[in-house]
Amino acid sequence: MIRISLGVNSAEKNIKLVFLPQNSCPIGMESTILETENKEKLLIVSRLENKKQEEAKISFEKISGLPNSWQIIPEDIKSIGPFEEKLHRIFLEPAEEFNGSAELAYNCDGFVQTKKLNFSFKPTQQDFLTGVFSLFSFNIEGSLVINVILAAIAAVLLIAFISRLVKKFSAPDMMS
Repeated sequence: MIRISLGVNSAEKNIKLVFLPQNSCPIGMESTILETENKEKLLIVSRLENKKQEEAKISFEKISGLPNSWQIIPEDIKSIGPFEEKLHRIFLEPAEEFNGSAELAYNCDGFVQTKKLNFSFKPTQQDFLTGVFSLFSFNIEGSLVINVILAAIAAVLLIAFISRLVKKFSAPDMMS
C-alpha cells in the first residue's frame, strides 16, 4: 500500500506486484576472433555482462559449424555476479583451412544464447629455410647462421683441395 499526504489531504493506493519468471538470458554477449602472434591458433574472446541484480549461472556449450579436426579449448566459467562483466576465452587449434561461419553457444540460466561468428583461417606457409631453422629450438642470431654457412662452404672447398692434392701426388709420373 502506498500512502501520500499533502497537508490535511491524503490518498492511499493498493498496488499488487507480480514477478514473472524470466523468458530469456540476462547476459549480454559480444565476441571477437583474434589470431595468436604466430598465427597458428585462434582465440575467441567473449565479453559477458550480467544485466540483472542476481548472480547468473552460465556455461560454455559448444561451437557448431567448425571442422571436426579443429580442437576447442575453453576456459572454465560458472557464474557471473550481479551487474558484473567477465571476459571468457576460448582457444582454437585449427588443423586445416576454413572460411565460413560457426555458432558459439552458452547456456545461461537454462536458456541457450548463441552468437554467429565468421571465420577466415588459412595456415601460414613457411619457406624451406624457415622450416629448417624452426626445427631447432635455439635462439639463433643472423651472424651465427652466416658463420655456420661459411664454415660449411670452407669445409667443402678444403676437402676438394685435399682430394686434388692427393690425386696429383699419387698419380704415376708421366714424364719418365
